[in-house]
Amino acid sequence: LIEENIQEGVSSDKTLEQLGAMAVGYTQQFITDLQNPPNAPSTVKKKGSSNPLIDTGNLRQSVTYTIADKMPEEGL
Repeated sequence: LIEENIQEGVSSDKTLEQLGAMAVGYTQQFITDLQNPPNAPSTVKKKGSSNPLIDTGNLRQSVTYTIADKMPEEGL
């Protein structure tokens, strides 16, 4: 994407927005697809899923991105 955007003259701000959206999508898909380690049978019975990262869906829905002008002080 970066190389293509450079060749097409897409602004760096637009490229960062696209990369952020892609990262969110890939992360959400990873959360959805994860099956290992599976939940214990008792947990599957309780929540109806063997996916260890999905219970209510709040985690997946909360994935977002921010474009910052400087390095964050924490969170890397």
